Amino acid sequence: MQSGSLSQRRQGSLKIMHRVWETSSAILNALSNKIRGMRVSAPQSAPRPVDSERRAQKALDSAKIQIRLLSNEGELASIRRIAEATEESEIASFAVSYIIEHELELAIPQLQHLASTFSHACLPALISLFNAGEADIAQSILMERLVNGDYFYLIQQKKARPLLLLDILGAVDEFNNSSLCYQYFPAVWRCIADRPEDQENLLAEILGDLNPGALRYAPDLNMIPQAVKIQALQLLHAIRPASYERSLWYGSRDQDDIVAHAATMACTEHWQSDGLVPAHLEIFPMLDLNLLFSLSKLASTFQWRGPGAVMAMYSEWNKEMSELETLDQHRD
Repeated sequence: MQSGSLSQRRQGSLKIMHRVWETSSAILNALSNKIRGMRVSAPQSAPRPVDSERRAQKALDSAKIQIRLLSNEGELASIRRIAEATEESEIASFAVSYIIEHELELAIPQLQHLASTFSHACLPALISLFNAGEADIAQSILMERLVNGDYFYLIQQKKARPLLLLDILGAVDEFNNSSLCYQYFPAVWRCIADRPEDQENLLAEILGDLNPGALRYAPDLNMIPQAVKIQALQLLHAIRPASYERSLWYGSRDQDDIVAHAATMACTEHWQSDGLVPAHLEIFPMLDLNLLFSLSKLASTFQWRGPGAVMAMYSEWNKEMSELETLDQHRD
C-alpha cells in the first residue's frame, strides 16, 4: 500500500510539473509573439533630415563638376546656359571663369551674350570682356545698360553686387578720365535704400573691408575713386557703432592719403567722444591723438635749412683757418 501510494504521488507530481511547464511555455510563447508583433507594428522612425547647408553645398559641387566636364568637351554654349539660368552667383562666376579659359574667338560671343542678360553672370562676364582686351565691346554694353537702368534693376533683384558695378565704373573712370562712379553712386545707393544691412556692407566694402562682419583681413584694393570713398565716410554715421569703427579702421589704411587722413581723424574723434579706445592701447599722456596729429603736421611742414647756409659757414671757417696758418706763432 505504501509503495503504491508513493508511486501515485510521484505520478501526480510529474503531471503537475508537466502542466506548469506547458503553462510557462504558453505564457513565454504569447509574450514572444506579442513582442514580435510590437516590433513589426511599431512605427519606424522618420529618416534624419539632411542639413540644408550640406544639401546646398552638394548642389553647388555637383554644378561645378558639370561645368568642368562641359568645359573639357568644349561645350561653351551649355556652360553659358547654366550661367544664365542659375540663381547662385557663385555658380555664375564659376561658369564665366571657365568660358574665358577657352580661345577668345569662341569665348567672346558667349561672354557678350551673358553681359547683356538679366542674370547673375552679367557683371562677371562684363569684367571678363574687359580683361580679355575687348574694352570697346564692354564699354558699349556698359553705357547702354547704364542709360537703360538695367544694372539698377539687377541690384534691386539681388542679381548684381553694388560694389562690383562701382568697381567697374571706377576702372572705366581711371582709363577714360571720367566720373561715372561718382555720378552713378547715388543711384546705386537708392537701389538698396530698403536694405540697411546691404547699405552697411557696401560702405564697408568701398573702404576696403573684403568680408564685413567676419574676421579682419588686410584692406582690399579697389578702383573706387576718392570722391566716392569720401561720400562713404560721410554716410557711415547711419550704421552701427561697431561697424562704424571697423569701417573707419579700414578707411585709415586706404592708399589715398586724403581718404586715409579723413578716416583716421574721424576714428580719433569717435574714440575720444565715446570713450571707445581700443583694447591693448597703453594709456599714457601722449594718448591725445589730436596732439600727435598736430605734431606730425608740424614735422611734415617744417622748413629745414638748405645746404647753402652750411656751405657758407664752412667757407668762412676755411678762410679763418687759412689766415691762422699765415700768422707767426711767436709774434702774432
